[in-house]
Amino acid sequence: MTTIIENARIVLPDEVSEGRVVIRDGMIAELGDAAAPEGAVTVDAEGDFLIPGAIDLHGDDIEFEIGALGPRAGSRRMPVEVGLMQSDKNAVAWGITTKLHAIAYFEDEAKGRSKRLSGAIMDAIARYQDEGQLLAEHWVDLRYEVTADPDYTLEAMAHPVVRMISIMDHTPGEGQFADIEAYKSLNRQLTDADDSELEELVMEKIARRNLKGEHQARVGARARDLGLLVASHDDISAAKVDEMHALGARLAEMPVRIEAAERARSLGWTVTMAGPNILRGGSASGNLNAVDALAAEALDAICSDYCPPSLICGAFRFVEEGRADLPKAIALITHGPARALGLTDRGRIAPGLRADLALVSTRLGHPVVRHTWRGGRTVYRDHRFNQTAN
Repeated sequence: MTTIIENARIVLPDEVSEGRVVIRDGMIAELGDAAAPEGAVTVDAEGDFLIPGAIDLHGDDIEFEIGALGPRAGSRRMPVEVGLMQSDKNAVAWGITTKLHAIAYFEDEAKGRSKRLSGAIMDAIARYQDEGQLLAEHWVDLRYEVTADPDYTLEAMAHPVVRMISIMDHTPGEGQFADIEAYKSLNRQLTDADDSELEELVMEKIARRNLKGEHQARVGARARDLGLLVASHDDISAAKVDEMHALGARLAEMPVRIEAAERARSLGWTVTMAGPNILRGGSASGNLNAVDALAAEALDAICSDYCPPSLICGAFRFVEEGRADLPKAIALITHGPARALGLTDRGRIAPGLRADLALVSTRLGHPVVRHTWRGGRTVYRDHRFNQTAN
């Protein structure tokens, strides 16, 4: 089957070019003005932007979809399959064609996380993906908390849908929770614990941290054996980055301070910041602003965190504010993540690559995805816009 997308502003790695893209048998066949072959499906882009399908390195929105997090979190959750299908639809509606779900494979009652729930999510992804029932391509960014028992995580790392392991340290007094009172405040909102119970929780977490060196080393070694990308989460200093580099980390997830982002970049890591940080004008926790990371040339990728629209909207916000040109901004949600994951078949618009594409309009005053293709197949279409020229 041949599809031609014409009258598009095509966002290439170094420029925006007007013209058409020819898709044949799921691949990008050519760029240019060649005549449409007989029987081809022609889509009129009407001057809107054609970008590579977005790649989300870290999104935990599925936890909200199944009710593990959010205003109605509790023991009565939505079926995992329902949450996965909803997350899948949200992804392609915002131009995301490859998504890594950030899944915590440890017990965290306050945040509704458990090994059983995480295992069910991973099994559902594997099953539905094998059956061809998903619109986007889904994988897992397995989260490991250094104060948790690593044995379960070490086992889960071999699951076929796991592509990345994130090593996190949410110990009170460290990383994102350098302010212990901020840690207590968050847990006070999530639980019914009183002050004495919160103090006990803090002391317990700090005591467990004494084992972090051994735990991290085991997880890092297992990741190397399995060929998984290792990410370090919420790095606060250059010293922390150096420590994680020795364990094999090559991606910085939402560094807390600019010195950590710059050190990671100097070591050749991929540095990613959360899209909501861009849209909200800064970190919800008062940490590093994505704008500052971009200005310091210490930003390679944007992830959705908990908000799928923030990938495309965050990239376009950088352009609107004059902080980056369109090719550079779009690379943060396409080529940058693809390079981090070693995905050479996507992330750019070029002949021979997989036709993962999104058509984006800004005519409503903000980015809206009109049409999403994965492997040349339509997986989302907004019927408010004209689509077909023949």
